[in-house]
Amino acid sequence: MKPASPYDALETEPPLDYSVLSLELCKPKDFRLLEVRRTYEGGVIKCDLRVENLENNYPKYRALSYTWGPATRHELDRLPGGASDNEQRKHGILCNQQLLLVTKNLYDFLQQLSQASPLENEAIRYFWIDSICINQEDPDERASQVNMMSDIYRHAEEVVIWLGKSDEDTTLACNLVKKLGYLSQNERDSLDLESLRSKENITTPLGESHTSAHWKAVVELFGRTWFTRAWVVQEYVLARDVVVLCGSLTLDLYKNQP
Repeated sequence: MKPASPYDALETEPPLDYSVLSLELCKPKDFRLLEVRRTYEGGVIKCDLRVENLENNYPKYRALSYTWGPATRHELDRLPGGASDNEQRKHGILCNQQLLLVTKNLYDFLQQLSQASPLENEAIRYFWIDSICINQEDPDERASQVNMMSDIYRHAEEVVIWLGKSDEDTTLACNLVKKLGYLSQNERDSLDLESLRSKENITTPLGESHTSAHWKAVVELFGRTWFTRAWVVQEYVLARDVVVLCGSLTLDLYKNQP
């Protein structure tokens, strides 16, 4: 007999109802924040929502920037044609003791956060995540919250960019990108990743030789679907500070550099 999974119990939980839980957004500038609880590996992801107001004393929070759909082009290619965002929400979590379905990419982020958070300041406990903090079944609320998104990102302590789970090439890519951060702007502009990946060995202005595998890994990293999103520029520019995550690895996109 197949052993019981902790997720089997989710099938008996009621679906998340924002009104029953007194989570309605009743005042102008109301918004919801999410706290992700720590859990053991393989355990059910548990979260709690609360209502705050941008004009009152709200707690420090982070805003998540991510893609609802697949994180990589390879995953996107395997997705059945015409699959909507709602059809991709198949992964169950418990939110305020009720069932909420999320997409795989968001589920991967919540799992990373709940088991081994790579974020440095753990005193910031709350997140704003659009697909959870906005009632997706309420068109009026969606429209109202979308109009507030610039304020929500601007007031966040930092924006967390989630590129998806890491793979075997992510460490290669992140290490090389960190080294490239020490180059001048002109030196960085001289690097053409698409042409570099076809060469066996490249000597960079860093004075080191890197194999084509390193450059291919960088190309694949920056080919992830987050970089194709229309909202990317707004979410990045509005942020006070930015941290980029790919699995448990962090990447510096020079937000605080002159």
